[in-house]
Amino acid sequence: MLQLFSRRQSNLAFLIILVCFIPLQAANSFLFKDMDVWHQSAPLANFIYHILGESILQNSWFIFFTSFFLILLHLVIVHNIISKIKNLDKHSVLLTWLYLWLIHLFPEWSTFSPALMATSILLICLYLFYENVEDRSDSFVFNISLLIGVSFLLWYPSILLLAFFAIALFQYNALNIKRIFIIFLSFILPTTNMLAYFFLSDQSEKILYSLGNFHLQELILVQPDLKVIAVIVLTLILTILGLFQALSLAAKTVKFSRLFINNLLSLVIFVLLASFLSTNEFSYSLLALIFPISLYLVLFINIIKRPIYAEIVHISLILMILFNFVYTLQS
Repeated sequence: MLQLFSRRQSNLAFLIILVCFIPLQAANSFLFKDMDVWHQSAPLANFIYHILGESILQNSWFIFFTSFFLILLHLVIVHNIISKIKNLDKHSVLLTWLYLWLIHLFPEWSTFSPALMATSILLICLYLFYENVEDRSDSFVFNISLLIGVSFLLWYPSILLLAFFAIALFQYNALNIKRIFIIFLSFILPTTNMLAYFFLSDQSEKILYSLGNFHLQELILVQPDLKVIAVIVLTLILTILGLFQALSLAAKTVKFSRLFINNLLSLVIFVLLASFLSTNEFSYSLLALIFPISLYLVLFINIIKRPIYAEIVHISLILMILFNFVYTLQS
């Protein structure tokens, strides 16, 4: 089955991905709804909530089409990003396949929410970064910082992405004083515009109340049962083994690929730190980690020499995720 997800079989692989994607997303959209994530979110998320109303946000068809579009965007972007990285490009289709399953590990990850929208913006920023980092133009720096500013208004933990991209620019020797000013000014632009809108429309209390939630929070953890814990632990073990392989590969590969692997590791660190700014359940904060986790799992599967063993690990991982998805939906 792994052979189906090679670049030579990409057309068939994408058809399989789509065929699996539709029923997974339909089941999630019609059986899972969580309005709590909207109630204590950032100002733009609250604005969307009040504009659309709870009846629309709970509508199964609305959830299906919005979530389907956003996750499809994710799949296209992660495939395109990996396709640009030397020595990793051969894994682009398999990574896209695993990303599809991992985003359905928990139902809340694949439902329309501020966290899903913020993750979509993160992936767009990553694509813009690796597409333009070697150019001398400053426009992509402005665009990325502006998008992070919008993401911050949807999901407060997104603010740490600003530090992540600044460090990434430094690693690529692409950071200077001019770009630091561009990063800061373009980031605050969406917040300034939203503040102006709320104050001019006499809704200052709403924006101030929402911004009052922007501070360090205690992690909101939901105690899972033993079956879910077992799935999480096994997935975490495979991910850590894949991380070791990624670090080993980084030491032997070309500079651009090495920096990419190091960037993803720093992204993991910043996302985990950012979870302390979340006013919602901790699992939503992990949504931004699906991309690096997908890469680590692909690299772990790739180091298994015997195809039959690699296939067993691959199928076991898919079945494990499917079990957890169905079990969590039923719970």
